Amino acid sequence: EIPKTGRYVERAGLRIFIPEGFEFGGPIIPPDPRTPRYGGIGVASHPGDPPSLDPYHTTSYLMNYAAATTYDALVRFAEKAGVDPYNNPMIPGLAESWEVSDDFLTYTFHLRKGVKFHNLPPVNGRELDAEDVKATLTLYMDPGSIIKTAFASVDRVEVIDRYTVALHMKEV
Repeated sequence: EIPKTGRYVERAGLRIFIPEGFEFGGPIIPPDPRTPRYGGIGVASHPGDPPSLDPYHTTSYLMNYAAATTYDALVRFAEKAGVDPYNNPMIPGLAESWEVSDDFLTYTFHLRKGVKFHNLPPVNGRELDAEDVKATLTLYMDPGSIIKTAFASVDRVEVIDRYTVALHMKEV
């Protein structure tokens, strides 16, 4: 079916018809009306085994592929149907809320309470806290970390209280 609504735009001297909903490469997929089902087992195939599941050691796409479904971050982009990929807001992850200082040099994250590690040594199902966030970010900032450049603007990580951590930046 040929779209009948849209608009013409001028690009490089050409007049191009852009169908309605295709301004950014295609229509935005509408939200799924079904109620999510939680629990169960997720099955996926990988083209190979990741060399490690620790971003400190590798940036292999095989590690990223596996880690994307097993790790959580302080904040993340919305990843669901109905979200405009070109105007995608940050949403809570491990942080339930956050503030940015007026000078953009301090980012303060308030962690979700009740987030627990898996029930295996050495973490034994204990609750995630600000010290864990600081330890992880400090490790990733370490000179031996393969991803240290992603944190080059971070001056230091400060634990404010059990559920609050601040990142102090060197520059904007």
